[in-house]
Amino acid sequence: MSALGRRQKPAREHAAGGFGYGLTLAEAAKVLGISVRHLSRLISLGQLPVVKLSTRVVRISPADLDAYIESRRESR
Repeated sequence: MSALGRRQKPAREHAAGGFGYGLTLAEAAKVLGISVRHLSRLISLGQLPVVKLSTRVVRISPADLDAYIESRRESR
């Protein structure tokens, strides 16, 4: 469940148009509820892997995003 008490969908359900090459930074940031700038920091710190399709085009695998979300889950 998210902080607002709603169950979050797996990231793969958020990918527009199917799986394709994954999510854009903006889409992934929206799933996580953070800014693109913060997401870029996570990527540069090596906390979230990306797929570089070219020098300017980066995508995040829905499976990698789900794994990141699970790794951050706290048990209470």
